Amino acid sequence: MQYPPNARIIRTMCSGRVAIKFVERAFRNGAAAVLVAGCHLNDCHYINANYQTKKRVEKLWSKLEKLGIDKNRLQLEWISAAEGEKFKEIKGIQALQTQTARRCRGVAEEWRVAVGAALHLEALQIELFNR
Repeated sequence: MQYPPNARIIRTMCSGRVAIKFVERAFRNGAAAVLVAGCHLNDCHYINANYQTKKRVEKLWSKLEKLGIDKNRLQLEWISAAEGEKFKEIKGIQALQTQTARRCRGVAEEWRVAVGAALHLEALQIELFNR
């Protein structure tokens, strides 16, 4: 299975291991989206850890909304290890690709504007210096 070059898969033994600070750190470091995926709710190998994950993600959704961040940037999906095709079709993965492409275009545009402004400023300085 191929992922976008900017996707970073972090495997844990259980979705219950995904701490709030991990998700916060991902967003702080510029992640366009974060996907937390775990076993189906009644299939948890660790008894009820995925219910804890669900509560944690719901808290994060509330926190993101309060911070003015689109809560859809954090996805929660229940997928077993045998559901590779389902994993590929998750809207969070697709959203990551789309948002990243938009972000890259935005950064490229900001860079183009910044370089253009710097060149314009340099030309003005040269003009003023030569007077």
